[in-house]
Amino acid sequence: MEREATADERAGIAWWNALDEQARRFWMSEAGQTGRAVDAWEAFKRAREAAQAPGD
Repeated sequence: MEREATADERAGIAWWNALDEQARRFWMSEAGQTGRAVDAWEAFKRAREAAQAPGD
């Protein structure tokens, strides 16, 4: 029995599908070359949160 994808999973799929090959390589590298798009998505979200964090 398959479960329905979460909103975050759907957002990650759309994000990955919209990336060009160069961006995919970059984010896969940031994720540790796991070969899993979900890990690249998590790396992107971490980077986005860090960029949005208030400065010291």
